[in-house]
Amino acid sequence: MIWNIWNVLYPIVLYYVVSGFAFFGMTILMGESPEIYMIKQLVSSAVTIPFLLSLWKQETYVETVVYGKGEKEPFGRFILQGILLCVGTACIGMALNNFIAMTPLIETSTGFKQANLFFFSGGILIRILTSCIVVPIAEEVLFRGIVLRRVTRMTDERWGIFFSAVLFGIVHVNLVQFLYATLLGVALAVIVMKTKKVSFAVLAHGMTNLAAIVRSETGILDFSYKADAIGMLFSCLLLLAGIFTLHFVLFSKTLKKTGTS
Repeated sequence: MIWNIWNVLYPIVLYYVVSGFAFFGMTILMGESPEIYMIKQLVSSAVTIPFLLSLWKQETYVETVVYGKGEKEPFGRFILQGILLCVGTACIGMALNNFIAMTPLIETSTGFKQANLFFFSGGILIRILTSCIVVPIAEEVLFRGIVLRRVTRMTDERWGIFFSAVLFGIVHVNLVQFLYATLLGVALAVIVMKTKKVSFAVLAHGMTNLAAIVRSETGILDFSYKADAIGMLFSCLLLLAGIFTLHFVLFSKTLKKTGTS
């Protein structure tokens, strides 16, 4: 039992040890200015990817040996699924952001304020490269490609989804991000469990972060943060649209007939 728990946790430990050392080294070289935080985050996340991919390949090999290779996805359906999953997850992410913003949590969480300051610091291209490409690759390979699979083999799919999402939330440290990341992590885990493709989770995670950056830069949909009737209604519609889209892609038989091989 202890070995099984360690087998789930040590990839997370490896990720944060390697990225922590890289971040510390970059801090010594570049200093602690908030403006260069995302550059350090970019580098420290990127150096973990080779280690994570190695572990992920082992997981993929194990599943191939046990279950065999799945059917090859028709290209047209793959593209359509990817687009819809990105849109659906981004809607859920924006709705969760809105609902959390309507509570006192953001004002009372100093950890979130500091994390938010760092997330939106630096140039927009660095933020997009870091938050929408490199970090989603690293985190999805880790939590949905490795942790989700290992927990599922120990228990079942439902517990795999639950525990991988909770662990994803815990590593974000503060309560605001814990709630957001845990709930978003459930959606990402369901995507991977139903499609068997971590690539879809990477794309959906990246698109959700991109939506947050675009909203911050342009001020679009700022009205939906307000805890009034319009903000609540719009946020509820966003959430329902996201859930409906994911349900359609993951559970509908109609989409499975779409696409050409």
